Amino acid sequence: MSDHTTEKDSDPLLKNEYGVDRLRNSTASIDRCLRTVSETHDIGANTLVMLNDQKDTIIRIQGKLDNSINPNINKSNSVVTSMFKRLRNNKCITYATVLVCIAIILMLLVLIFTKK
Repeated sequence: MSDHTTEKDSDPLLKNEYGVDRLRNSTASIDRCLRTVSETHDIGANTLVMLNDQKDTIIRIQGKLDNSINPNINKSNSVVTSMFKRLRNNKCITYATVLVCIAIILMLLVLIFTKK
């Protein structure tokens, strides 16, 4: 046996107090951990509620957009289609007019050169 025993090792009362202090420190550490877990849980729950509210807002906005934009898009599509049809018709009329003018000019040239 060693003669270097400390007072704490030899006195059971001091040994007991040391154990009680360590137990208090451990309990305080566990309490801090529990508070941290509780705060984390609360933050997570609040975040979940906020995300759910934002999801509902997005769904509501999407419904409003579907109701207000889709009819306008359909109307715009029909207007654009109508414009392209008119453009095609106008091009046909323009080409026909140019061809008729060329034909008239050719006929006049033929008449002028055949009279001479």
